[in-house]
Amino acid sequence: MKWPDNSLAIAAFVADKTLVTIGEKVTLMNQSNLASVKYKWEIDGASPATSTEKSPQVSFDKAGTYSVKLTAINEKGQEDSVTQTELITVINQPVELTNFALNQSVQVDSFTNESESGPKAVDGKLNTKWCAVGTGKHNITIDLGKSEKINQVLIDHAQKGGESPDMNTSDYTIEISKDNQNWTEVVNVKKNKLGETKDSFKQTEARYVRITATKPTQGADTAVRLYEIQVLGQKNS
Repeated sequence: MKWPDNSLAIAAFVADKTLVTIGEKVTLMNQSNLASVKYKWEIDGASPATSTEKSPQVSFDKAGTYSVKLTAINEKGQEDSVTQTELITVINQPVELTNFALNQSVQVDSFTNESESGPKAVDGKLNTKWCAVGTGKHNITIDLGKSEKINQVLIDHAQKGGESPDMNTSDYTIEISKDNQNWTEVVNVKKNKLGETKDSFKQTEARYVRITATKPTQGADTAVRLYEIQVLGQKNS
């Protein structure tokens, strides 16, 4: 068996928000591996346009869509780069995000009973939840009703509903689709411990959003517990 070389840098990052107004701060959150010890950022149209900080804050003085490149460097000077094209959308008006998931139609792989069924995850309440038991992955697909410009998903996990932090979803993916057939993964989270998560991605037109809990809790429990899901984006004018 050939083991991977753990001394190699692997560049990775996310932004805390991807739709902002002119002058608004964006934090670029570095997720490079532990072998990475130095960083080079190149951010189109930003101030600053370059940085060597681990997780810099930047802003933009003109409306438009901008790409971000991160180069991670290991102790030997070896580099790995990743570019996210058209990641940040800047508009010349205040950002107003709409929750397109509220009270929309959902499909789930399973649920425990009617009081913990899929629609409970999008009813706007923190005293209800979608809960599914059994082994393997659990998924929920939200139909937004029509194609919308979306850029962020907020999830309230078990702790936000008053349960133990041990029940917060550890690993999950978020995929989007225009036709409920062809899917694009936009978020892949591992080792989450938070009761409330906010995942941002490039503003994209989509009608369907699928969340799959690949590791539903912090331990061996295989039941997923999601109290509320918000799919946020910019209303079409």
